Amino acid sequence: MSQHSVIQNKITTNIIASLPISTDTRGWNIGVAGPICGLINNKIIVGGGANFPEGLPWEGGKKIYHNQLYTLSKKLLGKYHWKKIESNLPHTIGYSANINTKQGLLVIGGENETGELKCVYLLKETKGEIKIVQFKDLPTPVTATSAVEINGKIYLVGGTSENKAIPFLFCLEHIDEESEWKKLTDLPMALNNAVIVKQNDGKEQCIYVLGGRYKNTDDITTTFSSKVFRYQPSQNLWTEVGNLKTNLQNLPLAAGTGVAIKDGKILLFGGDEGTTFNKIEQFNYDIQKAEGMYKTQLTNEKIQLLTNHNGFSKRILLYDVKTNHCEEISERKDLTQVTTSAFLFKNDVIIPSGEIKPGMRTPHIIKIKIQ
Repeated sequence: MSQHSVIQNKITTNIIASLPISTDTRGWNIGVAGPICGLINNKIIVGGGANFPEGLPWEGGKKIYHNQLYTLSKKLLGKYHWKKIESNLPHTIGYSANINTKQGLLVIGGENETGELKCVYLLKETKGEIKIVQFKDLPTPVTATSAVEINGKIYLVGGTSENKAIPFLFCLEHIDEESEWKKLTDLPMALNNAVIVKQNDGKEQCIYVLGGRYKNTDDITTTFSSKVFRYQPSQNLWTEVGNLKTNLQNLPLAAGTGVAIKDGKILLFGGDEGTTFNKIEQFNYDIQKAEGMYKTQLTNEKIQLLTNHNGFSKRILLYDVKTNHCEEISERKDLTQVTTSAFLFKNDVIIPSGEIKPGMRTPHIIKIKIQ
């Protein structure tokens, strides 16, 4: 039996808790997309994010951004307990890059009702209390991005700025309030909502950018990427090294989650393959140009497509950075989350909240065990 088959038989998924936020107008306990999430001293922290508590977007619901923070810790008898952090974030924020460091959880960029953000915060625990430390701003506001830490430096890759995908790579030399962000060599293509992780290529810790998407100014629909790029910090060099694949076919994918595991492997969970996303964008374009009964017909067809959405990709992919081989090894049985972050916690993968269908969030904190 191959190692990949062993992995396939050893993946289990559990709900360990649900976000303690109020129900929406439909009486549903809802979660958030783009949450701040990560670890501080063996506590899971979740907060911020955005949702539609007053109704789905096509029903006139407004996107609401949040600034509350919660910690989740395991108590006696194995039960998890939520605690609301008294000091909220200075403002609402969602879709930030979140990176666990020894100093605390670093929250970079994001967006809220005012637009894209360039702020950077460190959330750390001091004498049992979560404190929020403001760092130097990014050179430009960025949302829908991710970051990694390599040798004490923070690297932020791609994202959206001024409503378009960007190829920028920013580096924070030291994790402290005085360190300035520096711009390094651009990613070979502008991308947002890519999975970005660090993994050792056999020579050094590198940045891997997997999938993602972009939309040019005159495009009607969004282009979803299957490409995999590697950045070598020692060379300040980007290389296109492979593609995400399933059944030997390239698999465009964006807004999923991923983690690096041992032996040079990267696990990817879920994501959007873009087919329905592009159909909705085409509807938006056609509706804008249509009139009268035809406009009404197209609007109703779009609403049907959104209402009957089956959720996002359930695939679990395994990418090997040493061979640049990618394959589908398993699948989630439940609705998978996009626009959130995944991180390792005591050898398990944690995926908090996130979007499960257009406009719909889950309050569930998912634990995926890999034996």
